[in-house]
Parts: sequence; C-alpha cells; structure tokens
Amino acid sequence: MARHMVHVSETLTVALHSLQGLKEQQEEFAGQHLQQRKSNSNSKHNFHFQRQLLQSLLSRSESNKARLHNEITLAFNAEAQRESKVQVQIAEEARKKTASMKAIAVVTMTFLPSTFVAVSNHVRRI
Repeated sequence: MARHMVHVSETLTVALHSLQGLKEQQEEFAGQHLQQRKSNSNSKHNFHFQRQLLQSLLSRSESNKARLHNEITLAFNAEAQRESKVQVQIAEEARKKTASMKAIAVVTMTFLPSTFVAVSNHVRRI
C-alpha cells in the first residue's frame, strides 16, 4: 500500500511538471502568433484550472501518504507493545522457575553431603 502511495505522488508530480512545460510551450507559441488572443485566453484558463487540479491532487496524495505512514507506525508500535508484554510474562515465569531451582539446589546441598557420609560409613562397616 505504501509503495502505491509513493507511486501516485510521483505520477502527480510528473503530471504537474508536464503541464507546466505544456503551458510554457503554449505561451511561447502564443507569443509568436499574436492574432489568436481569444483562444490564447481560454487556453490560459484551462491550463490554470488543470494545474490547480493536479496541485490539489498532489497535496491530497502527500497527506494520504503521511496518514499511511502514521498508520504503519501505529501498527508497529502496538505490536512492539504486545511483544513487550509477552516478554515480561516470560521473564516472570523464568523468575518463578529460578526460585524453584534455588530451593531444589539448597535442599540438595543440605542433604547430599550427609548422604555421602552415611553411605561411606555403611561401606566401611561391611
């Protein structure tokens, strides 16, 4: 969608420049042929109208492009926020598992040495 908006803006810009070139050529031609005053006046009005129309369309296209950019940014930020919430949940679960692992490690460190002592005493007696 964004590339289409850029394409529309580029097309309107090129059309505006082409119309400006046509107007300049028409004025140059009219300057060489002064007898066609009435048609020259109509042509100027038509060129002016078409130029204003294209300028308005170009402005609208630029506004739509900016709006689309804002929508894309909003969607990206919303997704980043959702992803951040998921990461916080994962971190919370990891913290809980870490606390459980610490408890298991403490119990193991408490009873494992005494188990070795008991087994080694039993083996010596046999």
